[in-house]
Amino acid sequence: MPSAPLDRITAALARIEAASAGRAAAVDRLAERHSALRTRMTDAIAALDAIIADTESVAESAENEIVEDATDDSDTGGGDGDMALETRIGDMNDG
Repeated sequence: MPSAPLDRITAALARIEAASAGRAAAVDRLAERHSALRTRMTDAIAALDAIIADTESVAESAENEIVEDATDDSDTGGGDGDMALETRIGDMNDG
């Protein structure tokens, strides 16, 4: 009979080791998924940053062009430069 308790302990240890190995595999899979998600999110944020930078650059160029045009109009006596600037900026914001 002394072998029955030993057999139960051995079986329990085998179950613990099997559960531990399964958990380690699950943790490894989770770490891989986390790494892939982190990479995808980093790429997505970089793409959004590039879009924002391009949009800001285009908007700044358009605003500079409007200011230059308005300045040209007022310098040549072509009308009220401030009114032209306000109208053009309003048009840019509307569209």
